[in-house]
Amino acid sequence: MRYLVLLFVISLPVHADIVTDNGVVIDTEFAALQKEIRVKESVQCKQSNVAKQISCKVNVGKQFTDSGLVRGTQPYIDKRFMGATDEEINAAISEREDLIKQARDGFYLDKEPGELTQKILRDEKSRLVYLRYHAPERHCRISLDEAQAAVGTDKEAECK
Repeated sequence: MRYLVLLFVISLPVHADIVTDNGVVIDTEFAALQKEIRVKESVQCKQSNVAKQISCKVNVGKQFTDSGLVRGTQPYIDKRFMGATDEEINAAISEREDLIKQARDGFYLDKEPGELTQKILRDEKSRLVYLRYHAPERHCRISLDEAQAAVGTDKEAECK
């Protein structure tokens, strides 16, 4: 059965969310990113001092987080959904709600690579809700031409 699931996982697109037979929600793109982070940490963080190793690993993780690649973070939501329509964001919110019901709670020591826990999915959902209803920078999207034409008008004041 595991080989069948593995074959199924390999045949899906790289960015797909997958629910395996034991109820674990896995994102294969996130799994590949975690592997890339571990490789970069092993290359860059070879210091003998434990404190320097920990600091180095934090810096490597921060680089990936800031680039918007790490699931459950604000840069990830901004990168993926800042230009999305309200309908696309609503669909993403309902998708997260469905996945939360299927995901494990995250208090497992044996997390699988790419596993999306309930905490990660809840964080994404709350950030998506904020982006949908409260993010002023999303609601003030105008083109450069519109911005230049709006100088000195009420529209300029709306988007500050």
